[in-house]
Amino acid sequence: MIELLNISTGYNGKVIIKDLNFKFRRGEITSILGPNGSGKTTLLKTISGFLKYKGKIIIDGKDLKSISFIDLYKDLSYLPQKIQDIAELTVIEFMYTSVAGFFDSIAKDFKKNMIDIMNKFGIIDFKDRYINTLSGGEFQKVLIASFFLKNPKIVLLDEPLNNLDIKNQLEIIDIIRKIVYDKNVTLISVVHDINMALKISDYLVFMRDGKVISDCKKDEINSDIIENVFQIKCRIFSDDGVNRIIF
Repeated sequence: MIELLNISTGYNGKVIIKDLNFKFRRGEITSILGPNGSGKTTLLKTISGFLKYKGKIIIDGKDLKSISFIDLYKDLSYLPQKIQDIAELTVIEFMYTSVAGFFDSIAKDFKKNMIDIMNKFGIIDFKDRYINTLSGGEFQKVLIASFFLKNPKIVLLDEPLNNLDIKNQLEIIDIIRKIVYDKNVTLISVVHDINMALKISDYLVFMRDGKVISDCKKDEINSDIIENVFQIKCRIFSDDGVNRIIF
């Protein structure tokens, strides 16, 4: 479990998040939604240890400030919205280097696990291709796959479905959900598409102006929440028991 207690943080002296309190539960997928500039990415960066903050972040009973960076990232994977240029590596070389600093904590059957992950995410056929020859969607699948190699307890994903067509989005969602439930992972994702959030998530958190405005189970979503957070009208209907939103 991840517990946020009175968290305040920001950039260059500007406060983005102030006095935020929330709990993220293990074995669940939580999507964070909200208007641009509401603090969604800032929150992920803070939990991942990249931003200084006031307050406390408790991860499985330990204060984040007491956990070393290397120990934190043995159990946590963080996929930012943008990835810097990557050196010329093949896909399989990239997969190895993505966990290079954590080999001591990785099981002996790592190679088997890597092949299994690559098969699950449908990237095994281009394992020998260079990263810079991949399409945007292919590269996004490689990135997401690499973040599950360590068998992490916590996964933070910022816009993970970017660059993926609808077929690949749905396939990746199914794969991620199975891993989260099988491995009892805490997964927190920033998502802009509300209907995709309803597809992937168990729980929804809505932010605005650096605060959590509302939160609910995905089947408890209602138009009042959407209109309050985004200031737009919408209708919600059920399609075979799954909520869908029309604007």
